[in-house]
Amino acid sequence: PTATVGVPYSANFTASGGSGGYIWGSNGLPAWLSLSAAGYLSGTPPASGPVTFPVTVTDTANNTVTLPFTLPVNPALSITTPATLPAATVGVAYSLPLAAAGGSGDYSWTATGLPSWLSLSTAGVLSGIAPAPTSFQFTATVSDGSNTANRQFVFTALATLAITTAPALPPASVGTAYSQLLAATGGSGVYSWSATGLPTWLALASNGTLSGVPPSQGTVNFTATVIDTASHSATQQFSLAVYGAISILTTSPLPPATVNTAYSAQFAAAGGSGAYTWTASGLPAWLSLSTAGALAWASQVVP
Repeated sequence: PTATVGVPYSANFTASGGSGGYIWGSNGLPAWLSLSAAGYLSGTPPASGPVTFPVTVTDTANNTVTLPFTLPVNPALSITTPATLPAATVGVAYSLPLAAAGGSGDYSWTATGLPSWLSLSTAGVLSGIAPAPTSFQFTATVSDGSNTANRQFVFTALATLAITTAPALPPASVGTAYSQLLAATGGSGVYSWSATGLPTWLALASNGTLSGVPPSQGTVNFTATVIDTASHSATQQFSLAVYGAISILTTSPLPPATVNTAYSAQFAAAGGSGAYTWTASGLPAWLSLSTAGALAWASQVVP
């Protein structure tokens, strides 16, 4: 019968015929194995691999029989799945077979410390659907019928992968470089982005950066997909409005001012998003430009 590394082993030899009163012996046993005169073989294997040795039985009339024997030694039973398991995602079916090595190879699994929504089958398949983000530890045990091995595992369930950028993107302007970073939450946290329906001037990098220079105004509709390291994905449709290039419509020179008379003029623009903010440089102290584009007398005396 097969032995296992690190597990005490024993077997009894039997014989028939002769005059009876058998005495057993062997001159080829490894140091860790012994055979008593009564035919009791015992020891604890330090390494795996087959061990071959002769066994001799002698009866009271000094008749002897010698036969060669091979004792298979399996590696020690162990759980080989890493202690930190691949993360689950809330609401997504999770299934992972645990693995073992050594022993007889005929494994049966059990676990302690599992929540009600997670189970471990006797075949070693861990499965369930996480109802909420969580992280916990549990202990799995594998048995080959004679030996057992244990390991404590760390299980994590992450929030559902979702795109958080609003479907209506900040607008772009014709001829002006556009850049917008798309964002997501949940999943494994390591994201890869792609898109369908983009015009040739617009590109979405794998890190979620949408960029390009619009050649004309209009509305761009496209679909973006984000995938995490666990191959979970989320998809969302986006709309990007492209406005005409912004320009100032007010011409120069401006209407003239008169000394000591209140002055005002309104600047006008076109294109862009239409939400204009105005500034000016080089104005004299008596003149001001509001953010709404109103140029006005700001002093008691116009020089």
